[in-house]
Amino acid sequence: MSKNIYIVLTRTPTNLSKAIRFFTKKPYNHISLALDDRLFYLYSFGRRRPKNPFITGFIREDIDRGFYHYYSATTCIVYALTISEAQYERL
Repeated sequence: MSKNIYIVLTRTPTNLSKAIRFFTKKPYNHISLALDDRLFYLYSFGRRRPKNPFITGFIREDIDRGFYHYYSATTCIVYALTISEAQYERL
């Protein structure tokens, strides 16, 4: 049996995000991973404190709070990726 995971690419209006996009020439500069189709929790390497870009680590993001709450002008694109049950369990 297979399962879907979701890859979420985002871009925010922050100065750091703009700088990253300037140098990479890519439309999105942050990647998160969701394990459910509601995108209830997103997992990524990012800001531990939404207003401080220098304190970072592996985090669980929450769309209703935290970073996305402060930056509601965030745009994103979501990709679904089908993986096996064994791969999902390992993840």
